[in-house]
Amino acid sequence: MTIHNLYIFDRHCQCIYFQKWTHSKSSNNATTTSSSNNGTSNNNSQLGNSNSRLGGLATSSRFSTSSAASSIAEQSSPNANSLIRSEDNHQTGITQQSGLAAGSVISIEEEAKLVYGVVLSLRNFVRKLSGNQDGFISYKTSTYRLHYYETPTGLKFVMNSDPNTESLRMVLKQIHIQLYVEFVVKNGLMRFDDTRWEISLVTAGLTALSGAAYYLSTDRDRFIEVFQEDQHPPYLALHPQRGGSKQLPVSNYYIDDTQEENKKPRLVIIGSGWGAVSVVKNLDKEKYNVTIISDNNYFLFTPLLPSATVGTLELRSLLEPVRKIASRVHAHFLEGRAVDIDLDYKYVEVHGCNEKENFYVPYDKLIVAVGATSMTHGVEGIEHTVRLKTIRDAIDIRRKIIENVEKACLPTTTPEERKRLLSFVVCGGGPTGVEFAAEVSDWVNEDLVEWFPKLIRKEISIHIIQSRDHILNTFDSKISDYAEKRFERDHINVITNSRVVPMTSFAKNLTEKLPVQAHKRVLTTDNFLKLQGLRDVYALGDCATIENPNLLQHIMEFIQEADTDKDGSIQFNEFLAICDTMRSRFPLTEQHLTHLEKMFIKYDTDKNGVLDIEELKIMLKDIDSKMTNLPATAQVASQQGQYLAKYLNNLENSKDELSTQTQVGPFRYSHLGTLAYLGNTAVGDFKWGYQMIGGLWALYLWRSIYWSEQVSMRTRLNLSMDWSKCAIWGRDISTV
Repeated sequence: MTIHNLYIFDRHCQCIYFQKWTHSKSSNNATTTSSSNNGTSNNNSQLGNSNSRLGGLATSSRFSTSSAASSIAEQSSPNANSLIRSEDNHQTGITQQSGLAAGSVISIEEEAKLVYGVVLSLRNFVRKLSGNQDGFISYKTSTYRLHYYETPTGLKFVMNSDPNTESLRMVLKQIHIQLYVEFVVKNGLMRFDDTRWEISLVTAGLTALSGAAYYLSTDRDRFIEVFQEDQHPPYLALHPQRGGSKQLPVSNYYIDDTQEENKKPRLVIIGSGWGAVSVVKNLDKEKYNVTIISDNNYFLFTPLLPSATVGTLELRSLLEPVRKIASRVHAHFLEGRAVDIDLDYKYVEVHGCNEKENFYVPYDKLIVAVGATSMTHGVEGIEHTVRLKTIRDAIDIRRKIIENVEKACLPTTTPEERKRLLSFVVCGGGPTGVEFAAEVSDWVNEDLVEWFPKLIRKEISIHIIQSRDHILNTFDSKISDYAEKRFERDHINVITNSRVVPMTSFAKNLTEKLPVQAHKRVLTTDNFLKLQGLRDVYALGDCATIENPNLLQHIMEFIQEADTDKDGSIQFNEFLAICDTMRSRFPLTEQHLTHLEKMFIKYDTDKNGVLDIEELKIMLKDIDSKMTNLPATAQVASQQGQYLAKYLNNLENSKDELSTQTQVGPFRYSHLGTLAYLGNTAVGDFKWGYQMIGGLWALYLWRSIYWSEQVSMRTRLNLSMDWSKCAIWGRDISTV
């Protein structure tokens, strides 16, 4: 009898071990060895007992994935034969003297695949014939016999021998036991057939333990540091002195102040919106002693606010505590409302959330980012509507929608009243109004129809009131047309709208103190976001706008700088110099100074190849008429905050306003694009001319962009979980 080959397969059917076996006669208590093909010394190993009826076997082995099994052999008991094997590390192919591929030369990998293929194709058939269900199969042909044993863990042992060999069930089981003993008990290794999963579990466990240990260690240090500093707050922080024109308490010190912080210039930021948070995120924490004043102790991610009105996203997923953001620059936070400013003493008057006496907060530099409020603009009855601007507005809208639907289901509700309750009107055809209408439509078509009576769905109507010809009028006309057609298909009626944004009370009080700001609807700043009329006060976001330049007033300056030959006319190269000057000094003109060659030809009315003063006046007057203010969007406020943080960091380094303005330059707004959700799809109009019009991929791109713009990983994870819950279980329809 001769046993030719032993194959071991893992649970993934990959051959992980191979041995070439040959028969050798030996006397009792003796062992037989075989040399490796490269002539190295014999490598003998003894293993546990075997009660098989086999004679002594000499083996030559190969590993597919690991050489760790090199110590496998079997030790003979008295009057028994033993299994001995030696390494054959350089063998790339073998010649089978008999068996499956007799007379052929193939690689071990190919032979292993061939053997396992035969076993796999015959396994179910052999089990039916033999009735064995214990994992062992023996299959006989005229030229060879296959012996197959599969362990409960999925490890597979295959031997092929001559056809006269009896069952090797006990031999294969003994080999499995010996492998386990050799690797686990003696060497302390993991089970070789389960290493992938166990390595992953051990790695995950170690990572979790390391993270927990790191968190506990840092949390302990933080606790000790704060506890020690809290023991001795400054006296004036607990008992502030009075001062200013109104003799109010002056908060020169805070209960969490340090001596190092008090040596820095005081930077006060009013507001906690996009502009304020963008400044804090980009500010150098070593430059200023920062104080944030806001009546909200959270930052609200407003672009996703419509999704919170119907339960697509939870409200908490859109909020990030201001104190967490402020900690990045060691800033102080005061929850209160800025009501006035004392320009003589450089104090900001604050009404605290405790509803007690107002107090002053001193500043060296002040940033006004208070946002804006909505107004009716003379539309009768619009003051009774629910606005969508704050988190409280989203809560009210969500409660109102559910309450109206529940009231419509009552048997005492008349058909006329039911129709009124189920009519939803959206005033505003911009991105916010369109997205809210799309969210309500999604809620109706995906959740309401499943849990409420069918009659309710038939009675619901959604209307968008728009004053202009198209909704999303700031987008390309193709996108507007697509949105209108999709809303028509979803039975959303588009009619008309009216919308305007005025100043807050604090901004209005500030303009009344500055003659240069009189009769202005918003605070006006220069190109460096500095409030006109004051030296150390800056304004950004919805509450402010950059003053449009009057180019016509600067015509003589342009001509003197560009007219190099002093002939009183502007040639084309001098025209290019004028355009460069306008771009650098007045960045708002950049979008109007394109295709300069065509522009030069257009305004060269007499076709003499130069522009005279009158022709240049006409061009500048046309550009002035086209100038518009920057849109009141989160994108503008965020970029302004980044710019202002950079400006203030450089200003503190140089201590000189002019050199800082030269180094940093004026604020330039870069429009990256605009997005809008339309109900399980989205549209986008991007800066480089690319347009995104519908499709499932557009929805996930829209989500990905807003996911990446979150201010913390906590809100990112919350958004991911909310979208997943909505996709699996739907939206929450309870009234809270």
